[in-house]
Amino acid sequence: MFERLFSKRGLSLDRLRVLLEVREAGSIAKAAGEDPVRQSQYSRQLKELDEYFGSELTERKGRSISLTPAGIELANLIKEHFVALGNFSRRVSGESVPVFIGAGESLIHWLLLPLVEPLQHAVPGITLRLLNLTSGDISRRLSDRDMDFGILKVDAMSPNLTCHKLGRIGYSLFVSRKMLHELKGKRDQSLLSKLPIAAMPGDATFGRLLHQLAEKATLQLNVQLECDTFTGLARAVESGSFAAVLPDLADKYLAGNIDKVSLPILNPLARELCLAWQKRKVDLRPELEKVRGWLVKNAKV
Repeated sequence: MFERLFSKRGLSLDRLRVLLEVREAGSIAKAAGEDPVRQSQYSRQLKELDEYFGSELTERKGRSISLTPAGIELANLIKEHFVALGNFSRRVSGESVPVFIGAGESLIHWLLLPLVEPLQHAVPGITLRLLNLTSGDISRRLSDRDMDFGILKVDAMSPNLTCHKLGRIGYSLFVSRKMLHELKGKRDQSLLSKLPIAAMPGDATFGRLLHQLAEKATLQLNVQLECDTFTGLARAVESGSFAAVLPDLADKYLAGNIDKVSLPILNPLARELCLAWQKRKVDLRPELEKVRGWLVKNAKV
């Protein structure tokens, strides 16, 4: 099965490591730390890999040398297997194996953090690392094999990823009951202009969308506070001084004196979410397959 790989000399873990370092750094010069001797060594080792595979793995671009598409493909394969070997070593030594999951800040707080303890109980021997990222960054890092799983918008997913839909996340206006009582229980879209609103800045994607919806409905948002995280907005609501548009996921984690007001004007903000991963990467690592199966069953929005 492996006769072709071992029929000639030139393949070694050290040479493969160099190729991966160049892939991660972007060029030989950056990978070698501007050290001329080390650059020469790296160039020689990559040339030996060229000869072994019978293909050009590097190319010159201006004054720097970077990887060809074939070199990038090989580096991605190396990364998969190096990570798998490293985690195998940790696992058989009784060490914890890291599992990286990317998601937006609100999903980390209101979806993933409550699942950490039961997930680690179901899949012992893992350390979860939760990364606050945009859907675009999650898709890119999953494609580059820099992360194990991601929760992102379905329409932001790269075609080379596998996904499982988790459901649709909606948004509502959250406000203290005292504030609602002062407005005689009014629960329509006019609340957005009558209540002091805490919102994301208008130059942020979500803030811009909210302002656009208000403008379309000829409403003037009464924004009294700006904050660039949903958890920050939630704390503002709990202070009793502001109302805010938050993901519906926040409902069961906010103080008991906070009401959720569903407004049709906010319906366009809803988005379909999915759990995404690289199938090949998960297939190589048994602990990832266990995590995938558990999240598919238990991560719902």
